[in-house]
Order: sequence, then structure tokens, then C-alpha cells
Amino acid sequence: MQPQPRRFLKTQLATLACLLTGLTALGQAHKTDEARIVADLIDRLPQAKAQHAAEISIRPSGICGGVEKPSIYHHPLHDPSVSTIDYALGLPTLAEGEKLFLALSIGLSDGAKLTNREDGVAFSVRLNGESIFRQAHRKNEWAAHAIDISSYAGKPTTLTLAVDSLKNSSYDWAVWGEPAILKLSPPGFPPRKKGPGSGVIFAKRHAHEPRTMMVNDQRHLVQPANDSVSAWFPVYFETGKLEPPPTVAWPSGETIIANFPHQLVIDQIACEQVIPIAGEFIPLAMKVRNAGRGHYTQQNTKFFIVTGTNPLPSKFVPHLAPGEEAILRWRWKCPPEPKTIEMHTPFPGGL
Repeated sequence: MQPQPRRFLKTQLATLACLLTGLTALGQAHKTDEARIVADLIDRLPQAKAQHAAEISIRPSGICGGVEKPSIYHHPLHDPSVSTIDYALGLPTLAEGEKLFLALSIGLSDGAKLTNREDGVAFSVRLNGESIFRQAHRKNEWAAHAIDISSYAGKPTTLTLAVDSLKNSSYDWAVWGEPAILKLSPPGFPPRKKGPGSGVIFAKRHAHEPRTMMVNDQRHLVQPANDSVSAWFPVYFETGKLEPPPTVAWPSGETIIANFPHQLVIDQIACEQVIPIAGEFIPLAMKVRNAGRGHYTQQNTKFFIVTGTNPLPSKFVPHLAPGEEAILRWRWKCPPEPKTIEMHTPFPGGL
């Protein structure tokens, strides 16, 4: 068992962006971007304003059709029939070539009994009071959607998620799956030839065109809210360590393939010995975590601790999947006489 840090000294953040994987799209023009989450609506639910709901709660594993997704459970009342969740957001400005998307899935939770009496719900989204999405839903399955909200960039915005119980609220177990605003930017690094990697594919379907997209051998059926207009659809992907980039087949329309970057965070620098003794070697440790949704694969980022004015030897972080952490350790000799010495780490360099 690894010893736990005994004394917290300093926390520092290092954001290191990289493009982790590439994809091949067949049958249409496509581009490769980097995706960053601007607002995770699940994380921000405690700060949102909810009205007219029988229940609103976070479900880390909401299930529709046997498929789990982090979700917001949103059960409307019978009267008033429309329940809302309002978010006050400041959307970022966009540089040339950047886009903002709201990506989400809608569904009715498994276990909801849908007989002739139950009429399902209608999901809708508004930005500053303007309707940008609406779809009725009466299935125990997910339907994924993406809305281009680039025109709202750089503005203070009220985003409203609404669920309408329609004629009755029986088994209206509505869930919003992975609702988030994502910013897409041109990549700063060339795509890798193989994984690991993670990201999201945004596919634009034009009116009355086929609804099936293939990612490798997996079939994805899109469900447009209105078949007579163009619409975007998101598909999240993961590639393994030795897997080649996925192949995307989409009969027509625009495809954006966006990769999540990693984000290395220095959580702690600590002395792992309760009482340092003058003149003896003591263990020092640094906890580094990948707080991003992308994989850290370069393994060339240098981390070191400075004791007083003397830097200890650099160490490299191994491959880290999203959420994984690594403990880097040093042995440092205390001065022969008791004294106060500051320890810190500079912003790590190298990619």
C-alpha cells in the first residue's frame, strides 16, 4: 500500500492541452477539432433555478434502454404541466473557426410503464426565452441531439431546460443525459495515428436524408425532432491503447470530429514523514491527476519540487487516463540544523 501524504503544502494547476487521436470520416467533408466543456449542466444543477417539478435530481447512472449516462432526472407535474430548470451562464467569445454546441440526450427512464394511458413528455430548450429545440418523447431509450449555439457566444445567457407532461404526468420519468455546452476549436497538435483517445463526433443531417451513421461497426440511429430541417447529432467515442482511429461513415452532411484534451492537476505536494529529522533523508511526494476527459499520452512533461532554492531531479508522469492519478516521489536530505524551508513547484514545462 502506498503511504498517504501527511502534510499538505501547496496546490497548483497545470493545464496542458493536446490532441489525442484522429478519426477518418467517409462519404462527406469533415474537420478535426478539439472539444472543451464550457458548462456541465449536471455539475451546475445546484446553482440552477427549478420550478413546478414533482422531482429533480442528479442521477450519476441514468438508464434508458439499458444504456447508462450521467443524467438529470426531471419529473413534471400534471398542473402546471411545464417544469423548467433555468441556468444563468456566461458563454465564452469565439475566435475564427470555433463553434459552441449544446449536446444532450433525452429519454424516459427504464421502469416507466408506457401503456395507452401514458402519453410521454415533450422536451424543450430555450436560450434567453427563444426556443431552440423541442421534441416529444415516449420511449424507454435515448435520443441524442446537438444544437449549434455559436450565435449566443460572448453573451450573458439564461438557458432553460423544460419538460411538458402533456395530457397527464403518469410515468413521466424524464431524463436529460450528459447535458453540456462544448466549445470546439481548431487543434493545436496533429492527430495521433492510434489511441488511446476520447471525444465526440458531431454529424449534421440534412432534411429527409438517411438517419443511420456507422462508427466502425456500430450503428447509430439519429432521431430528428423535425425531419424537414437540418439538425446536428452527437456521438461520443473512446479508443483503446492499440486501436486505430475509428472510421465514421455518414451518407451526407458535415461531420466534426472533436477530441477531448487532458488536463494535468497537481493536487498535493507533501512530506510523507510525520516529523522530519535534521540531517536525515525524508520522503517527499507529489500527486498529479488527469482532470480532463482526454488521455495524457506524451509522458514527457517534467515535474519537480524546489526546496528553498534547490530543485530536485525532474520526474515524468506516466500515461494517465481521465480521472487517473500518479504519485511522484523524491528522497530529500534535511539540513543538519532545524530551520524553515519553503517547498514549491513551478508550472511544469514540456508537452
